[in-house]
Amino acid sequence: MSIILVLILSMIISSFAAVIVFFSILKASLGVTGSLVAVLLAYFGFAFFKKFHLIKEFSEIDVNLVQTATSAAGSISASTLFLLAYYMTGNSLTILQLILFLFISGLLGVCLAIPLRYYFIVKEELPFPSGTACYNLNITLLDKSKRSDIGRWLGTGLAIGAIQKIAIIFRWIKAYLLAPTIFGVPLPNLLIGVSTEPLLIGIGLIVGPRIALTLGAGSFIIWAGVVPLLCELEILKEASFGGARSLMVYAAISWLITAGVTQLLISITQRHGSIPHISNSEPEHTLWILPYKIWFSCIALLLVSEIMLLRWLDIPIVLAVIAVVGSLFFAFVSIKCLGSTDMNPLSTLSNLMLFIQAKLGSVVPIIPASATTVIASLGSDTMQDYKTGHLLKADAIRQTLMQIIGIIVGSIVLTYLFTNFIDKGIIVPGNQEFPAATSMAVAELSRALTQTAILPPYAILVSIISSIIAVVFTIFELKTRHKWAPSSLALGIVMILPPFYAMAIAIGGLLGILLARFSIKRQTIIALGAGLILADSLLSIISLVLR
Repeated sequence: MSIILVLILSMIISSFAAVIVFFSILKASLGVTGSLVAVLLAYFGFAFFKKFHLIKEFSEIDVNLVQTATSAAGSISASTLFLLAYYMTGNSLTILQLILFLFISGLLGVCLAIPLRYYFIVKEELPFPSGTACYNLNITLLDKSKRSDIGRWLGTGLAIGAIQKIAIIFRWIKAYLLAPTIFGVPLPNLLIGVSTEPLLIGIGLIVGPRIALTLGAGSFIIWAGVVPLLCELEILKEASFGGARSLMVYAAISWLITAGVTQLLISITQRHGSIPHISNSEPEHTLWILPYKIWFSCIALLLVSEIMLLRWLDIPIVLAVIAVVGSLFFAFVSIKCLGSTDMNPLSTLSNLMLFIQAKLGSVVPIIPASATTVIASLGSDTMQDYKTGHLLKADAIRQTLMQIIGIIVGSIVLTYLFTNFIDKGIIVPGNQEFPAATSMAVAELSRALTQTAILPPYAILVSIISSIIAVVFTIFELKTRHKWAPSSLALGIVMILPPFYAMAIAIGGLLGILLARFSIKRQTIIALGAGLILADSLLSIISLVLR
C-alpha cells in the first residue's frame, strides 16, 4: 500500500479526532474519541479508499497505524480542558506559543513511552484492556461477516446526527427541551430537561450505561434535590443553575480531587488478571526503538525546550523544572494505572500539579498543569497503542512515527480552533451553549489557590462534606466493581454540568441498554455513537465558520 495514502488518511482522521475532542470537552467535559473510535474511523477511511479503487487491499496493521496517529491527535486535543481554564482566567497564548507548547509537550510524552514499552508490554505484560479491545475490534472489522453491520450503524449515526444537528442549527427543533415541572413541582430555573444535541447522545452510547446513567441520576438528585434543599436552608440564595454553580463548583472540585486521589492510591496497589499474551515470534528488536544515545539526546533536548518554553510563558525557571520533571513522573504513574486497571487518573494528576505550582508561588499554575495533561496523556495513550500493535505484531518504529504525525496534526488543528473561535469570541466557554464545566472548575480552583478568588459562604463546609462522601463512593465503586455501581468521578462532574446535558448523555446510555437487549454488540453501539458525534462536531465547526 502507498505510504502516501496512509499519511493522507492519518492527517484527515486525526483532524476529525482533534475537532471531536475539542467540542466534547466544551459541551460535556468528556473527551470521548479514544482508541476504539480511532480504529473505527481508520477502518472505514480505508474502506472508502478501497471503494474508489485508490487502494487494492489493506491490513489490520494499516488500520493500527492510522489509529495510532488519530489517538495522538485526540490526546493533544484533550489539553483543551486546561487551556480553556487558562483562557477563562483572562490569559491567552499567541499562535506560536500554543503550537510549540502542544508539539513539544506531546513529543516529550511519546519519547517517555519509547523505552517503557519493553518493560510494561513485552516483559511485564500489563493487560492495557482498551488497547487489547482495539486489537479485538480491529480483527473483527477485517472479518467480512461482521464489518458490514458495524459500517451500517456508523452510517446510520452519521445520517441521524446530521439531520438532527441541521434541524437545531436552523431552529426547526429546539436545542433544549425543558420540563416546567417535576412531579408537579415547578423547577423552571433548574433547567431540568434534555438537550437534543446528537453529540451528547453519542457520548452516552460510547461511555456506556454505567457512566451515562450515573450522570443522569446524579444530575437529577443534585439539581432537583440538593440545590432546592440548600435554598431552603438559606445556604443558596436561588434555586437555579446559574445561582448555584458558584458554590457547587467548590463541591465538584473537592469531589473530583478526592475521588481521583483515592482511585489512584487503590489502583496503584491492585493488579488485575492479565489478558492472554500473544507472543511475537521475532526478537524484540525495538527495546529502545532508537539507540540509547539518540533517545537520551532527544529526551534531554525536549526537556530543555519544555523548560524554556514554560519560562517564556512566565513560569519561573525553578517551577518550570519542577513542572517538567513532575509531569514525567505523573506520566509514569498514568501509564501504570492505565495498563493495570484501564483507569487513567490524568485529571487528578494534572490538578495535583496545579496545586503544587500554586502553592510554590506560580501566578499561572494552569499552564504547568496543562503540560502534565499533554505529557501524561501522550505517554499513556502511546503505550496503549503500542499494546495493540504488539498483539498485531506491528513495527513499533512505524507506530512511533505515526504518533508524531498525530501530534503535529493535533497541534495545528487545536491551535486553529483556539485562535479562530476562542480568541475571536465566536465560542464563549462557560455560557449555556458551551458550558465547559470542568474547565470552569479548574479556573476557579486556580483562582482560589492563587488567592484571587473570593470564596462564597459555606464553600469550605460544602467542600469538606463533598470530600468525605467522595471517599465513600469511590471505595464502594472500586471494591464492588459491579457493572451498575455509580461512577464516582461522574458524580463529581454532574455538580457543574448543566442538567439538560447530563440528561441527554443518560438518554444515550439508555439507548445503549435497549440496543444491547436486541443483541446489538458493544462495538456496533460504539459505531453508532461515533457517527452521531462525528456529524455533530463537523456541522458545528461548519456553522461556526459560516457565522
